[in-house]
Amino acid sequence: MCWTDIPAELRAVDHWVVWKLEDRTDTKTGEIRKTKVPYQTDGHLAQSTNPDTWTSFDAALAAADRFSGIGFVFADDDPYVGLDLDKVRDPATGTVLPWAKTLIKQFASYAELSPSGTGVHIICRGALPGGGINRHYPERDSPTKLELYDKGKYFTMTGQFVSASRYHEIQSVNGPLVALYEQIEQRDQPVRPAPPRSLPAGGAPGDWDVVQKVLEHPEAGALWRGDDGPFGSASEADLALANHVTYFVGPDIQRIEAILRLSDRWREKWDKHRTYLLRTIEKGFVGRTSYYEWPRSIEVSSYSSFRSFTDTHETAPQSARPLAPAVVDELALPGLIGDLVHALAEQSEAAPVAILASMLIGAGAMIGPRPHVRRDGGRLTTNDFALLVGMSAHGRKGTATRRAAGVLRRLPDPCLTNRSQHDIFGFHAREDMEARPSFFDLIQMNGLGSGEAMVEALADPNADRRALIVEEEFARCIKAMRRENSTLSETLRAAWDGTVIANRTKGRHLRAAGHHVAILGHITEEELKSELSGPSLYNGFANRFLWLVTRRTRLLPMGGEEPAVAALVRRLNDALQAAARAERLEFDGAARELWVPDDGLYARLTNRPPGLIGAVTSRAEVHVTRLALLYALLDGAAAIRREHLMAALAVWDYSERSAAYLFGASSGDDTADRIEELLASVAPGGYTGRQIHDALYRNAPPGAVRTAQALLLQQGKVAVQAIGEGPGRRAQLWSLVPLEDRPPLVGVGDAFAWAKARSSGKT
Repeated sequence: MCWTDIPAELRAVDHWVVWKLEDRTDTKTGEIRKTKVPYQTDGHLAQSTNPDTWTSFDAALAAADRFSGIGFVFADDDPYVGLDLDKVRDPATGTVLPWAKTLIKQFASYAELSPSGTGVHIICRGALPGGGINRHYPERDSPTKLELYDKGKYFTMTGQFVSASRYHEIQSVNGPLVALYEQIEQRDQPVRPAPPRSLPAGGAPGDWDVVQKVLEHPEAGALWRGDDGPFGSASEADLALANHVTYFVGPDIQRIEAILRLSDRWREKWDKHRTYLLRTIEKGFVGRTSYYEWPRSIEVSSYSSFRSFTDTHETAPQSARPLAPAVVDELALPGLIGDLVHALAEQSEAAPVAILASMLIGAGAMIGPRPHVRRDGGRLTTNDFALLVGMSAHGRKGTATRRAAGVLRRLPDPCLTNRSQHDIFGFHAREDMEARPSFFDLIQMNGLGSGEAMVEALADPNADRRALIVEEEFARCIKAMRRENSTLSETLRAAWDGTVIANRTKGRHLRAAGHHVAILGHITEEELKSELSGPSLYNGFANRFLWLVTRRTRLLPMGGEEPAVAALVRRLNDALQAAARAERLEFDGAARELWVPDDGLYARLTNRPPGLIGAVTSRAEVHVTRLALLYALLDGAAAIRREHLMAALAVWDYSERSAAYLFGASSGDDTADRIEELLASVAPGGYTGRQIHDALYRNAPPGAVRTAQALLLQQGKVAVQAIGEGPGRRAQLWSLVPLEDRPPLVGVGDAFAWAKARSSGKT
């Protein structure tokens, strides 16, 4: 034995025992097995949990000749962790199994042979997230085993280095240690059958209806606000709140988790150890046979109370992914347009922001290209593109668009000057609307199948150059763009810009100029993730859209009443008639004071955050200008005033936060995103650069991993540290930086917050 090769810092700790190899009877099987029994130097039994039975290294070494060897005890008061790799080495050849050799290199800490010569002991500094581990490894039925201990156990020591290791000193390697621990724990979790995904009896409540029920209960309300109440610990209080939410939701783990994360009980532990939260939720199903029976004619909170409630809860702590915005700021709902949206929202399950977007896009298309703002030699008009993104059947995207269309269908063509041709409140009475198409219907273009078809429709000399494309299955449009030789993407980009679009179809050269195209698309979040590819996100297609996350706000089993908006429709008709006759509008003095300065809105809107979120919001200043123009026209103003600019900013702020929710977690590089997902699976631990390369090399082009690592470092998403000592190149350990320690998404919400503060005199 090479006792003096044991690291000096271990020899300096009085955590030593001696041991004997003895025959002991297994109490479970009755078999007689060779067992390493710990002893004190005086011959009495030692206990790995009793420091009084331990001694110094020198004393243990002096008594070693009377025993089989010496051992080191791991205890609470030391920083050491031991890894026992059993049956991983061939004593005849010295060959170590590949997985064991990988661990030895990964930990880069002191490694020695076990007394049998078939095992390896690794000792490092660190801390285990939970208790010790004794598992078959790397597979459950593997003949080899891995044990991890940081207290209550001892290792038999030899001081004989492993030939596969050049690591002779103790190293601090908490990252790989925690990663290994959680990898084994996750692998060995029993597979639990998912509870049946059935809703509670009665109606189908929204998340906020559940929250309000919880808040009505005295104990549950206190727990929701973060009070532990009569419970002895935060964990018990978490379980109690989970039980309350489960009662109102039913056996839907994912939805329960989403609702719990809205509460003030959220803390960092829920993200770092998500399994803790999921296990807490699962306990709520034990013994439960019934759930709250929601009345089928459920009385859901009014739209206004929903708005005020979500305003106070939208600042819930951030998880790894930015939160989706809940409500649009009231500044986006001024005057006539605000009155219309409020009236429609009171009688609809659709989110007000979805109704607002449908109204703005539709009205902007009807006004046409005559009114404009001049910028850098070009004309910005009232046409814009918007995508409503929501869960299928729960986003109420179609509901919002139909509510807005019900108003716009009652309006004539605002560009017609001979009002005797139509009486909008006679000709467009409800019984006539279904029999005869309105102007709003006539300018609609459905089904974006190809760029050629779109050019042909707009090039028709008899057709109106105004076009409103309402595509409720926008995923089909994205699929069409991916076809070989498709020109749809470039055609849509040119349509948004207002430039000439052209193509050759069957020998004919078609051109369309002077067009005025607006798009309102619907897509689910799942379709967006699966269909929208990198090229579309970076080639200027995605940044021509306003991204608006939408969700159902409440339940109206009978669909809501017809809103009384006749007077508002008359006012809207007058506004559109005047808007269509307007020409060039510009910012007035107050609006310029916000827009022009070096630290003003233009500079702030053009300062985009890094990564994918920056790419999809890189036309912020153009969207805001177009929206401000539209708000001014709907207000009947001769210039774009500060309130119009603030309304446009409020819409953009919602769109920007929606984009942050949809794309903000992405670095903008596929390989970087895969590395981030890989590191997230072992957070707060990490992987070495070699492990990352080995995991991704088959799915990444040459050099992509190195480029992606540099990008993640630049964006502040990862940290890297050198591990190990001695000659040669040291390994690098890569780990995720906690969200709260990352640099903020520069530009997201900054412009609107600054403008509100500036307008209120706070800056």
